[in-house]
Amino acid sequence: ADVVASFVGGDLDGRPAVLRNATGEGTAWYVATLPDHEAMTRLLRRVCEQAGVRPVIADLPAGLEAVRRGPYLFLLNHTNESATVTVADDTFTIQAGDVLIRKEGQ
Repeated sequence: ADVVASFVGGDLDGRPAVLRNATGEGTAWYVATLPDHEAMTRLLRRVCEQAGVRPVIADLPAGLEAVRRGPYLFLLNHTNESATVTVADDTFTIQAGDVLIRKEGQ
């Protein structure tokens, strides 16, 4: 396994905190701690990038989630305010807490 990050200070100073192990056609990651939100975001971005994972819709506003199931696109607004998003040259406003379902080609 490759050491990606190590602990700094304390009893575990210099010991591995994040490891990556390429095996077969995949890669396993081990995180020996619970990183703060910012560090976890950076780590997950790196893991997803290296795995070739791409968002269903890039640059969604915070609090919006996009999920594709077959020909259907689900846009979920997890916020307390309406949000606007553009998909394939169509602009939609999704109300607070609402879900928009769009069939591709329509």
